[in-house]
Amino acid sequence: MTEISRKAAIESARPALEPDEDIQHVFLGQVASDRDDMKHLIELKRSGQELPLRARFGRFAVMASERNLYLFPQGNPGSAIKILATRNLVPLITDAMEKHPIGSIPVTREGKRLVVGDLPLKIVRINRKDAEALESYVRERGSPS
Repeated sequence: MTEISRKAAIESARPALEPDEDIQHVFLGQVASDRDDMKHLIELKRSGQELPLRARFGRFAVMASERNLYLFPQGNPGSAIKILATRNLVPLITDAMEKHPIGSIPVTREGKRLVVGDLPLKIVRINRKDAEALESYVRERGSPS
């Protein structure tokens, strides 16, 4: 990820963070789903259950501070003109954000996926180092409970 994207994501997240919190690592990624996952989500929807975040949004920013792990759905600004007008390069949906203490949910790499809790995200060439750094940081800060 570019440094511009990283800074833009952190700036978009700032209002939702705790006052004295600094983001250490950022991973921007798209949900990775397979046929079995899609079938499961369809069954949940048909049964009237609340759908998990991965079913409601396609892109996420995962951020780790010293204490917390944040999952922010990314909004779609719609066009380059809107990005230029708002200067919001990485728009986050802070109302749908999830916050977890570091170590309270697992963060693992499974092949070309970064799995945060039950959220599988695609690892591609451009975000591979970010995935490795985030997973390593969370593993070092605390194990899942």
